[in-house]
Amino acid sequence: MRIFRDGVVVFEGKPTAVRQTGRAEIDGHEYASAVGLGSGMVAGDYVMQLTVTDNLAGKKKNTINRYVQFELVN
Repeated sequence: MRIFRDGVVVFEGKPTAVRQTGRAEIDGHEYASAVGLGSGMVAGDYVMQLTVTDNLAGKKKNTINRYVQFELVN
């Protein structure tokens, strides 16, 4: 996971292995996590990039990126 502000990375998490928990859906798995942003992040617009790699998938289709825009307010 990465968090960007004005195109600059302000946070970068370490890759984490995911263990399957909960119930598997027909087309996917449920997973939940949390991240503490800390007090150093100022109010403004941010973009979070989440990258998932499936080590069991073929090399051409094993990684996907998703983006979420959010705003921090005082």
